[in-house]
Amino acid sequence: EESFYLSNICPQNRNLNKGDWNDLEEEAREWARRYGAVCIVCGPEGADEPAGWIGDAPVAVPARFFKVFLRMEAGGAKAIGFLFANRAGSRPLAEYAVSVDRVEQETGLDFFASLPDEAEQAAESACRPGEWGL
Repeated sequence: EESFYLSNICPQNRNLNKGDWNDLEEEAREWARRYGAVCIVCGPEGADEPAGWIGDAPVAVPARFFKVFLRMEAGGAKAIGFLFANRAGSRPLAEYAVSVDRVEQETGLDFFASLPDEAEQAAESACRPGEWGL
């Protein structure tokens, strides 16, 4: 229910929201069932160069969206990131996959800083969609 607060919404292309973004949200639910706990962080990207403006206020329309995932396993942390242009698309999710390091470079955020440095570097530098079943 908390995902429906006005403070948690962002203008997103309708076809992206119902298409590839929705596919990733469904995959995230499957990962949570499969792996137990999965940490997920998502949001808009490209505020410096919005794709446009809507409304009388006006509200910036983000150029892109990101989503990053982290799961812990006996062999260490596994992470993957995704970058989506804020437009309709119909591509396999693996084509949107990037390293978490890449998402950090694009956003200026540091997602999993609480991990030990070596584990954080190993998890965030890799982009291995196959490890996530993609």
